[in-house]
Amino acid sequence: MYLCHLTFHNAHLSAYINAFESVGASLSWDATAEDHVDFHESPQEVTTISVKAYMDTAALGLVDAGEAAVMAFIQTLLKTHDLTPATCALEPLPETDWLAENRNQFPPISLGKFVFYSPLFEAALPADQIPLKINAALAFGSGEHETTKGCIIALERIKETHPHFKNMMDMGCGSGILSLVMAHLWTDAEIHAYDFDENAVALTQENATANNFPHIHAHLSEGFADVGASKSDLIAANILAKPLIDMAADIAHHLNPGGMVVLSGMLENQSNAVHSAYHGEGLSCTQRFSINEWTTLVFQKEGPTT
Repeated sequence: MYLCHLTFHNAHLSAYINAFESVGASLSWDATAEDHVDFHESPQEVTTISVKAYMDTAALGLVDAGEAAVMAFIQTLLKTHDLTPATCALEPLPETDWLAENRNQFPPISLGKFVFYSPLFEAALPADQIPLKINAALAFGSGEHETTKGCIIALERIKETHPHFKNMMDMGCGSGILSLVMAHLWTDAEIHAYDFDENAVALTQENATANNFPHIHAHLSEGFADVGASKSDLIAANILAKPLIDMAADIAHHLNPGGMVVLSGMLENQSNAVHSAYHGEGLSCTQRFSINEWTTLVFQKEGPTT
């Protein structure tokens, strides 16, 4: 594992986010600016932006590579995306038992009417929230991210207007948080969760079993490659902007008339491109809201609802 430190000036933060997330890196950033920074419309106001990218060498196929090989990979990535940072440095990180680390540092998280807690958590939980047990140690989706919160808010709203949906998909399920929420909100529905990561698929099924949700079924699939001909009343996808755009035609095809789509994982300045992709497939946007810099979109397909 390496931590890549980058700084740059007067550039779009989203370009760096897109580049590093395209290879599975996890990012954090901060900016030094005079006042409010609008990375999309006013990059000239920014003095310096610092980005930290956590690079998993095993996921990159560089498990035995040294620092020079990792830096060469990063330089190629930056060149491919036409990015020239002011500085770029690598810091090797010590080997960590991330499974144990996650379990030790995963306190209960309240999102909407739900509270998600680790199997190792032993203290009392809030009495006024619905508890869902989740081991999020092996896949993205711990529930802390604004995009997960946005999806849960959207699902709760859809439940109020469409209580009788019967078939659902969770695309890019991660640890299965959205599947768990859908399973609780629609107790008679069948939820099919898909991910290209076999660890995520196993973890989603484990979490479904831990919460006594036999109507959640987790499957290994690269996008819609192994979904088959099935169609759904509700599809949720909390991934990244580019794969959301790439999936637009498949999602529209697999959605029943009157069905709903919940999309998140995009920055505000990426949401127009995602919106255009789904509008182009004939879907109508019914909700659009942001939490901090992250946007959630809800679409509906024309036709009578179930």
